[in-house]
Amino acid sequence: MQDRLLRICLATTDLSRKSEDSFITSSACHEIDTLTNQSGVSEIKDNAQAKKIGANNMSQVLVKAKSKENYKQDVKAGAHSWVVDIPKDKGGEETGPDPHDLLLGALGACTSITLKMYAKKKGWDLEDVSVNLVQEEIDNPNGPGKLNKISRDIKVSGNLTEEQVQSLRSIADKCPIHKLLEGPKEITTSIANGK
Repeated sequence: MQDRLLRICLATTDLSRKSEDSFITSSACHEIDTLTNQSGVSEIKDNAQAKKIGANNMSQVLVKAKSKENYKQDVKAGAHSWVVDIPKDKGGEETGPDPHDLLLGALGACTSITLKMYAKKKGWDLEDVSVNLVQEEIDNPNGPGKLNKISRDIKVSGNLTEEQVQSLRSIADKCPIHKLLEGPKEITTSIANGK
């Protein structure tokens, strides 16, 4: 096992604030010691330190692929497990949703949860939320090449004023997954041969 220093940036949801602009905004960065286990996954070394900075809010997902199962991926996040695969026309077995579907599902679920949390805090009569998402490649209007476009169509029901519906529309763009996809980000990659 190898020791590493991990920089964790946490975004938190603050429902106590009344302003729509500050609904989900706060974040903090901390450096903590981690261990890289035999699977190459970084694990927090000091649980007390993790609790102190709120690292239990950090997302960690483990994805494993077995050589005999073509493109099927076994995914584990906390107590939850699921399968990811690709369509048959791309060489997969379609034993689960493909990664694009999961990404869109994450955005849709986060949007719906954010709207429901906000409406509950405001005491609004929001009954149902439906989020339909479509991802497509379009021509880049600012230059050569293609651009990925995600269209999000939200339908809400309940005893809501037009002003409340428009406020919910603004809040949709503040969902953490929307902000993660749109905002600045850093993805780091390490690889090791486990043999």
